[in-house]
Amino acid sequence: MFARRATQCLVVLAGIALLASCSSQPTLIAVTGTGTIDGKPASGVQVRFQPAEVDEKAPYTQYASGVTDAQGRFTLSVGDGSEGIQAGNYKVVFSRRVDRNNSQPANPKGKAEGPGVVELIPSRYRDRNETPVAAKVSENSKEFTFEIPSK
Repeated sequence: MFARRATQCLVVLAGIALLASCSSQPTLIAVTGTGTIDGKPASGVQVRFQPAEVDEKAPYTQYASGVTDAQGRFTLSVGDGSEGIQAGNYKVVFSRRVDRNNSQPANPKGKAEGPGVVELIPSRYRDRNETPVAAKVSENSKEFTFEIPSK
């Protein structure tokens, strides 16, 4: 009887462990980096990592973005605000919107349209299908430097 009860307990514990592993969040890797435009640190550049392979059902943890600070540094976050991104291969796109005087960054999450707003990043670096920039994220590869030309 003791052996039977012990076996039942082990089966229940294994089931709980299996359920817990199925519902756990994916492991996110903290990704940081630097973005420059024509060799100079650029603030207000939105950096977005998108899966290299288009997958309409990819979880939100396979898309991440960050905005560069005055030194050109960024940290990636996923849709719920958690820092990091899942390991994998990504295409990297950029956007930097400023007012017409190039003095104030526009809202990086806003549209690049409207009076007084200019996009400074060439279109090929803004388009997921055209960007030549790729990144492979892993525990051993989580710090990136991107050089973006202004033309």
